[in-house]
Amino acid sequence: MNALSLRLVATIILSALSAFGATLGRSVSIIGGATDLVLDESRNRVYLTSSVQNLIQVYSIQSQSVQTTVTTDQTPLSAAISRNGRFLYVTCYDSSALDVISTPRSRISSMAVSTSPADRFTPRHASAKPTRPSVVC
Repeated sequence: MNALSLRLVATIILSALSAFGATLGRSVSIIGGATDLVLDESRNRVYLTSSVQNLIQVYSIQSQSVQTTVTTDQTPLSAAISRNGRFLYVTCYDSSALDVISTPRSRISSMAVSTSPADRFTPRHASAKPTRPSVVC
């Protein structure tokens, strides 16, 4: 066998093996996709940010369906859950806001990251540290 034939056989074998790759979890269709997801192990939920729809989808792992949705400010990009699991922090890019969602009740309150148009910050990432949430602009 020449080198070209060996490469062809190797390519076919590798292609066939990749077709049988492992799948983790279950595929779920989400309109507009998700820009971020956060696992809430204590409640068996996954929070999915939807920048297209300006909302958080609350997915139940147990029932394998979207339990509820929470409307956010414009263009939610990133989310982080507090250490105690009571709050979900969501950065909203176009509205320059940090939305704080009470996870047990799915109620939302919003804090402006900046109020002056000349001093406008655009939050891009949320992080829940042990002491307080932080926002990267």
